[in-house]
Amino acid sequence: MSSYSTALTLDSQKVEHMVYSYPWRTRNIPLFNLREEGIDAISLLISTGVLIYQTRQEEVSDERTHLMLQLNLITEQKIAKLIALVEELRLDSPNIRDRLDLEAEAMQQTTNPQVVMDILQVTLKQTSESSSSEK
Repeated sequence: MSSYSTALTLDSQKVEHMVYSYPWRTRNIPLFNLREEGIDAISLLISTGVLIYQTRQEEVSDERTHLMLQLNLITEQKIAKLIALVEELRLDSPNIRDRLDLEAEAMQQTTNPQVVMDILQVTLKQTSESSSSEK
């Protein structure tokens, strides 16, 4: 019985040697390193997340810029109204002599938001054309 078990052990060792050492096994079966694939997948997810975050930040920045423009226009209109009221008060007051103030008259005029928008669009178009021609 001992010779039979020894022969069986030798045969199983020969089979293992044949399976793991023959070149056909390494040629047909691609070997993948799961750690590298995991790192690749995680890096893809991280880069996608960063791009999504940057896009959202750009949208928030655009909205903030638009809001600041609106606030500036409203503030400018209020200041123009205050200047007009001070000029009326100056003209109505008998203690202050009347004089022509061209700067105050210019400041009383409010800015037309449509004109500002048109100027911004022209400026953006010019900057995009100049940046594309530099490339």
